[in-house]
Amino acid sequence: MRTSGATKQRGAAWFAVCLAVTVWGCGEDASVTPTLSAGTAGDAGVGEAPVAQDGASLDQAALDVGTSISDSDVATGQDATVTTDDSDGAVGEAAAVDVEVAAADGQTGEDGASSDGLADGLADATAADQAIADQTASDQTVADALQADALQDTAADIPSGAADGGDGAGTECPKLCNGGCGGGVCHIVNAQYPICPDGMPCEVVCNVANACPTPVVCGNGPCTVICGGNGAVGTCKGTVICKNAPSCDITCNGTDACAGKVFCGMGTCKIACGTNGAIGTCKGGTDCSLAKTCDVACTGSYACKGTVACGGKCKVACGATGGVGTCEGGIDCADGDSCDLQCVGMYACKGDVECGSGPCTVACGMGGGAATCGANVRCNDAPTCKVDCHGSNACGGQVECGTSDCNVNCGAGGAIGTCGGGIDCTDGKSCKLSCLGSNACAGGQVECGQGPCQIACGAKPSAGSGQCKNVDCSNACACEVSCAGLNSCKSLICPAGCAGGSGCSALSKTCNACP
Repeated sequence: MRTSGATKQRGAAWFAVCLAVTVWGCGEDASVTPTLSAGTAGDAGVGEAPVAQDGASLDQAALDVGTSISDSDVATGQDATVTTDDSDGAVGEAAAVDVEVAAADGQTGEDGASSDGLADGLADATAADQAIADQTASDQTVADALQADALQDTAADIPSGAADGGDGAGTECPKLCNGGCGGGVCHIVNAQYPICPDGMPCEVVCNVANACPTPVVCGNGPCTVICGGNGAVGTCKGTVICKNAPSCDITCNGTDACAGKVFCGMGTCKIACGTNGAIGTCKGGTDCSLAKTCDVACTGSYACKGTVACGGKCKVACGATGGVGTCEGGIDCADGDSCDLQCVGMYACKGDVECGSGPCTVACGMGGGAATCGANVRCNDAPTCKVDCHGSNACGGQVECGTSDCNVNCGAGGAIGTCGGGIDCTDGKSCKLSCLGSNACAGGQVECGQGPCQIACGAKPSAGSGQCKNVDCSNACACEVSCAGLNSCKSLICPAGCAGGSGCSALSKTCNACP
């Protein structure tokens, strides 16, 4: 039943990475030449960077490139070549690498946050948005190539005390750490190539416009990444890749702060997008589907425009402080051991919300936000699944219970028009479904399978009206349906001989055949 497109894209991306790594291992005699598809504006030509000399950083070499990699360059997708080498002979034989990267510049268009432009701001993803997802594998490839090259160049420079938290006193700090190595931490600040060395904790700060135009790549130590600050726009133009670190703490807190996708690996992962109220952060979406634990906060308006993919012990909060249009690409927790998914702010989670094989809780509009969870909510293989569609018009698509013990509440606080796409519990172990607010569950069918089924359509004293226009529990081993709302249960199919009052009853033995 699980149909998440995000899962397929992740598989393709990791396959591309593995293929690229295989290719890199074969060429051991040539110089290292990463090719950045960063582009040029107008008729600018393609230039090669001079070779980095002893003590020179990759950043300095990049500054000497004939054609600079500017913001407009990144947007064009043309080719510029950057060549790096190390004249001190610290590396022996270098690997030959030719890599093309399509820079993820977040060409998604600008979403307006005004009430007049809300509909436009929440329009379906454009072709440019899709391009961000398509470029993910390429960004991963170039990031790994640059990291391999840079780490070879600076391996001999890593402080002996860095790995165990030493301050590096009396030893040389890696050239990649342009902000120094205070406290045994590699500090990288506004670097052309923000690449962390292995063997030590790393902090990357990109807090001016276009500060980090290429992918941010963490090493194998604990990693902190901060994109945004000081009101800067477009600080991290490429992907943020933290796949090898044991822990990742990533903050995207400026407009267009993280234009590409944010990746975590198998450790613990924390991602914060727009927690300071910035608009349009994390436009490329986030992926912590391999993480042991993952905590994602998409807070500012239009944060997390791409899909939020989550694994392990997963918690995702979208629009918790009132941001509009967060998690527009939906949430994919198909790889999660447990899923706690909160779509709170207005229009949060416009795309599908997917559970995995562990316990799953989905809350849509619990803070009163309207039109949350606008597409389908799928419990899939979760053993237990609880879905609350609380705000007006929450859960506009179908709620699919999958094979779970399923508990769905629609309009419990009196909100109107919830669960407009109906509820499908035909494969559920058990179904407990409440359609309480006016016109709850009115647009689609409410249907149970062969397990025990309880459906409430309206509830006294404020029963509302128009709930559950189509109800079918004819296959249930025991079915209890109450139709308290005015004009509720327009079409009701009970098990044979089990109609009772205005609903269905399982009081008689013949109407309760559950084991």
